[in-house]
Amino acid sequence: GLSTWPMPKGSAWQAVGNESTCRAQAFFIQIGIGAPFYNLALAIYYYLFIVKYAPSKNIIFIEKIMHPVCLGFGLSTAIVGLALDIFGGASFWCWIERGVDGENEIFRWLFWHGPLWVIIVLVSALMGAIYFRLRKQDNIQHMWIRRTQAGSFFVKRRPNATDNRGPNQIRSGDKCDPPPCSKREIVTRRPHSTSAVPRRPLSASESFKWQSMWYLGSFYITWIF
Repeated sequence: GLSTWPMPKGSAWQAVGNESTCRAQAFFIQIGIGAPFYNLALAIYYYLFIVKYAPSKNIIFIEKIMHPVCLGFGLSTAIVGLALDIFGGASFWCWIERGVDGENEIFRWLFWHGPLWVIIVLVSALMGAIYFRLRKQDNIQHMWIRRTQAGSFFVKRRPNATDNRGPNQIRSGDKCDPPPCSKREIVTRRPHSTSAVPRRPLSASESFKWQSMWYLGSFYITWIF
């Protein structure tokens, strides 16, 4: 935040700060690494709840661990950065300065880049696992629906006074007694207009697929670019 303003005056464009404001900016930027940890915590929560059917008491216990980890990593690395005096100007803001010959590059990877890429991979994998789980459930549900419809496709015909069909004619959904029925005896009932056919609602996996694409897309744009 604040771009180059907290940097020492004259060290960058529109820099009006000093060494203390620069270190303060770097400290709070480093704490910000806890935000993607919370994205990972949410992905773990959804994975345990949807895929593993974890009981509530286990999820509550894991939540108590997630908060100290998410907050503690950013705060502890920020304190270590101050203690090691590695905070300074870093291009457009203050953060971990590269040092002479890039000697501080290892801290950039340990405190930020490394954990962030691990989180990106884990969040993507967990969201993918949730999607395939929901897709599997949808396939099982559709299979049972098809079997149920196939089993009850032919229902016994009831006489109707307004029915103008012949005694040997049936419609789809009727039952011949005794079976089988010949194809020439079947009169198919079709809708009068295609606009009257209701639109099939999205399944759970399809809805999650689009939601996860928007979620992961914004997550990637925020933390990669």
